[in-house]
Amino acid sequence: MTPHQLGQTLRAQVLLQRRRTGRVQGPRLEAVIRDLCAEDHQDFCAPLCFLVSSPAFAAATDRDPALAGPTPLNAWNRELEQIYAGGLCQRLQPVLAGLLDLPATAASANPIAPRSSA
Repeated sequence: MTPHQLGQTLRAQVLLQRRRTGRVQGPRLEAVIRDLCAEDHQDFCAPLCFLVSSPAFAAATDRDPALAGPTPLNAWNRELEQIYAGGLCQRLQPVLAGLLDLPATAASANPIAPRSSA
């Protein structure tokens, strides 16, 4: 599974959970993420688990339609770059694009800003 497909699969799980229960539950998504990342994408597991428990992710799943458009991407990138290295954040971009139902290359148009050395 490619990183973009990983994001698309996770998106399907988020939307299914929201349809079934009316909301998205972080712990359930974390279990799904662990299963999806088990073989090929282990390095994505921790940042994705962090992301699905973040306020920025909750905001994107609470609105109608959920996970729509590129708007959440900047907020997600800010959340992730506070904790994770820029290289890992860059490799996550296709996953985030898949989560938002964007083309795999759409996320690369919104790169992670370099950390300031203040």
